[in-house]
Amino acid sequence: MSWAATRSTTRVEDKAYCLMGLFGINMPMIYGEGEAAFQRLQKEIMGITNQSSGLRLLAVGSRPLTIETFSPQEAPSYAILSHTWSVSEVSFQDILVGKAPDRRGYQKIKSCCEQAARDGYKYLWVDTCCIDKTSSAELQEAICSMYKWYKNAGVCYTYLEDYDGSSPLSQLSSCKWFKRGWTLQELIAPAIVKFYDLKWEKIGSKDNLCQQISDITGIDPDVLRGADPTKLTVAERMSWASERLTSRIEDVAYSLMGLFNVFMPMLYGEGNRAFIRLQEEIMKQSEDYTIFAWKSRGSDSLRRGLLAHSPSEFETSSRSQAMIQDTVQVISEYKTPDQQLCVPAALTSRGLLIGLPLLRQDVVGNEVPQPYALATTRFDFKRLRGTYLTPGDDAFLRSSKYLALICRSGARNSRNSSILCIWLRKDPESGIFTRLWPGSVALLPEKRASEFKLHTIYVLPSGTEG
Repeated sequence: MSWAATRSTTRVEDKAYCLMGLFGINMPMIYGEGEAAFQRLQKEIMGITNQSSGLRLLAVGSRPLTIETFSPQEAPSYAILSHTWSVSEVSFQDILVGKAPDRRGYQKIKSCCEQAARDGYKYLWVDTCCIDKTSSAELQEAICSMYKWYKNAGVCYTYLEDYDGSSPLSQLSSCKWFKRGWTLQELIAPAIVKFYDLKWEKIGSKDNLCQQISDITGIDPDVLRGADPTKLTVAERMSWASERLTSRIEDVAYSLMGLFNVFMPMLYGEGNRAFIRLQEEIMKQSEDYTIFAWKSRGSDSLRRGLLAHSPSEFETSSRSQAMIQDTVQVISEYKTPDQQLCVPAALTSRGLLIGLPLLRQDVVGNEVPQPYALATTRFDFKRLRGTYLTPGDDAFLRSSKYLALICRSGARNSRNSSILCIWLRKDPESGIFTRLWPGSVALLPEKRASEFKLHTIYVLPSGTEG
């Protein structure tokens, strides 16, 4: 397109018609349509481009910038950019019609291409312009593939446009990149992440800035060094996203699909329901019940379902005090199907059918006189093995308030282990359980775990009751 930018034609429609051969386009010529001819040409070009599925990559050395499409099996080695979006970013359509240099975000891409070339890469992936966002099918495929694309990249360049390299590293925490939802997977997935300041001067790498990044994000240093994040509990992984924001509310959930290795349709407009669906998908793949180890920020007088409303409710799951220094690490204990004591949780028309270890409120005793609010303690979570639990009898379920045992927990500054429980209330009419006092959890000494009996119950999965 840039080759024709300075050329003129007698008739305005011919600005489009004279380019049909160059792009291999065959469309009707309608003299009198004016500028609409060029708009039709662009749509025809995009229609041809959209027929090619796969990984779109910028050719680093091309001027003007061009995009090449590769099948997943034939994709070359490539670099990838992680950044925060600003106004006037370069789009896929801008690349096609040669308008990329007119956008404010062009210089960022140009500088990234230059850095990639210096590092020996011929191709670069950038989320603003390597996805045709006018195609809902392509957008869906790209979001589902993004974690994999970042993981497969040879290097990830993280551009911090609001950080001056002359500033102390302590100011990294103020960069908005560390507060955005999508950049969480962009930090974890790639093996090599290099950080650059606003002038594209190198700050450091994920490896040599590991402790600073862990302090800022709460992410386990071993994960930053390449350990498999799926070996950590659901609650801990959720806590990494607890202080992050997205422009669209649904992206709070969609940006976490790669981290939890789940895939689901994107339905923009569904609002908070997206995060509920994410948790439901996670439960289909994992019986890690730390997914229930959350604490609401709203009124504790309300009754809730078992599922959290957003990642922010997992903030206290593993990271209430961000600057605690310690070396204690706990790995989740996952059970194989033959070790399970009950069938997996399942969504039904009556609610979530689930087996949980329960203890009636009247036998809790004085060790936990009040629900314990997770406000100032940083916790590690372990899955509950449950091999010592025995099924309970139906008469036990005639009460109304219970403790449900979720997992073991241990404060990182203590070697003492406890069991973490949530309060449930049984509705006397429907028999369906709801989460009681959702702003709190209860902690009991681990020795009391043998008092809990396993029961299969129906629980409200989501929603709020007065």
